[in-house]
Amino acid sequence: MDGGKTWTFMGLENTKTIHRILINPNNSQQIFVGAMGSVWGPNPDRGVYRSDDGGKTWKLILAGANATTGCAELVMDPQNPQKLFANLYDFERKPWTFRSGGPGSGLYVTYDGGNTWKKLTSKQGLPEGDLGRIGIAIPRNNPKRVYALVEAKKSGFYRSDDGGETWHKVSDEENAGNRPFYYHEIYADPENENRVYSIWSQVSVSEDGGEHWKILADWGAIHPDHHAFLIHPLNSQYIINGNDGGLNISYDGGNSWRYAENIPVGQFYHIDVDQQQPYNIYGGLQDNGSWVGPAYHYKHGGIKNFEWQEVLFDGIGMLEKVAKEYAQGVKLDKKPIEIAGASPGYLARFMSNSGTHFGAQTEFEAPNKPMGVWVDMWVKAPTKLSLVGKVYTENGKLIRTHHLGFDSTGYYRFPWRMIQDGVRFPQHGKINLKDDLPPGIEVQPGRYKLVVSGPSDSALFSDSIWVTVSGDAKSVEWMNAVDSLMRVVKRSTDEFERLKMMERNLNKWEQLEFSEVNGNGSNNSGVSGKSGSGVDSLQSNFRKLVRSTKDSIAQLKLLFMLPEGYRFYEDITVRLNDVLYNAWGMVAGAEVLNENGKIALLNAVREYNKVHNRVNAVMNKEYAKCLEILQREKDRVLYFEVIK
Repeated sequence: MDGGKTWTFMGLENTKTIHRILINPNNSQQIFVGAMGSVWGPNPDRGVYRSDDGGKTWKLILAGANATTGCAELVMDPQNPQKLFANLYDFERKPWTFRSGGPGSGLYVTYDGGNTWKKLTSKQGLPEGDLGRIGIAIPRNNPKRVYALVEAKKSGFYRSDDGGETWHKVSDEENAGNRPFYYHEIYADPENENRVYSIWSQVSVSEDGGEHWKILADWGAIHPDHHAFLIHPLNSQYIINGNDGGLNISYDGGNSWRYAENIPVGQFYHIDVDQQQPYNIYGGLQDNGSWVGPAYHYKHGGIKNFEWQEVLFDGIGMLEKVAKEYAQGVKLDKKPIEIAGASPGYLARFMSNSGTHFGAQTEFEAPNKPMGVWVDMWVKAPTKLSLVGKVYTENGKLIRTHHLGFDSTGYYRFPWRMIQDGVRFPQHGKINLKDDLPPGIEVQPGRYKLVVSGPSDSALFSDSIWVTVSGDAKSVEWMNAVDSLMRVVKRSTDEFERLKMMERNLNKWEQLEFSEVNGNGSNNSGVSGKSGSGVDSLQSNFRKLVRSTKDSIAQLKLLFMLPEGYRFYEDITVRLNDVLYNAWGMVAGAEVLNENGKIALLNAVREYNKVHNRVNAVMNKEYAKCLEILQREKDRVLYFEVIK
């Protein structure tokens, strides 16, 4: 009652885990609780509870069919607090396995505050068979629209347009979400019933009522693994997101995010200490690498954020070795040495002062991977620096030059390949190729010297390290196969961009207004319609042609991002991205080009050609017809453009 300063215990301790708490906005004494129950074993205290006296007493109003079924989601109708949807979720988690879904799972609705419940099944349009975890969302501005992300034998995104009475599947796109047992939470925009968000490893959004999904916040935008999402009820551009990395805030509907740096959150798995005075604490964080920082110090103002440094994105075992071995007999505060590592992650040493000194006698051994040797560098820079990294053979021949930009304050980790590989492989339906990096070959086995240097007046930022590359050199046949596959990826990228270009043009053309020019209502467009129907008929039929072409392009895009098992065309049963992923693993991921790699490469080329032919067919017929009509009837429209 005092804004969180003090707390009072209100019961339900045997439920172990509570997923959702809802308060009746018209009667604050009525509270609903969705309890998951024990994670590690069966217990009866699960399901939906209700209190009618402000939490003093509780009544179980919806129980599962067994002791492993709890409530995984509970959502209240924004205009009728007595109408609620609940997902009962049958699951078991053990140290060696996990069962998500079972006979106890289902979707339920109540219209009288939980006194009675109705189970929604396949008769209402939901999937048949055992269900699992279900995410539920209701738009504030239109409670007739209800969304459900349903885990089933064939999971999918479902929608109801009559308040939950009937359902139909609208999407099974991968971007709608993954890992139901870990995520499966969705949130509807309170001001736009067609916009709905899904939070999972990334944040995705649908703008058309759940039919199609795009990534709104990927791993590069904010920290992954999202578990909390709040949309302001009166301003849907204001969003607060909670994830494994902390709290992020957006004021523009998720297009940009601000990280809340002043909230002390973090989950340590293990910690250790060294023998310095004051001593340092070492720890491995959940999904956030391994860190070291002082337990205390004698400076005014306390410990600052920058004093905690990330030393590895790896386990704690290596840190324990650092803390115990290097702290004995070494005065760490007098040597400006940081950290360097080479795959698979050997750690050199950790020293507490600033700088980027690796030590000329320090050496690493790195396996020769298909895409080159990966060297990690951590640099604590007092100011923003533009450094140059050079790779020399043992005989002193320069073979690579890289430009490295180090930001100020704190440690920064820079993965640096000793090969200039051009491919950046597909992520969630996108195929990206870094054009400014030419495709390169592997690093030949041998001993190499890496030199990192900065401004001439900054000797602190100039040093070197030796890396010994092990393994055999790849054959010319293998390198040619990798080069061929990269060209297929590049052509696939261009193909997909061509589809998006056509789609952008069609979106503009659909809005065009035709005017009468000759006054006789003639229709020479080639668009079928009643003779003499005039400009209205011309405009109507042209828009039908545009929409039909847009539908064809939408179907073509599925060829790149087709969910597994979904057959839009009988002769193309998997998406092109899957074929490319498989080929990349079989070709680039192998030590030699074997028969399986050759078959995978041929399959990638064949599947690309299928897609290419279908894209050409639409572009040369339907799309070309739209463009032909516009060129012919250009005097009837005020303005149109063609994006190329």
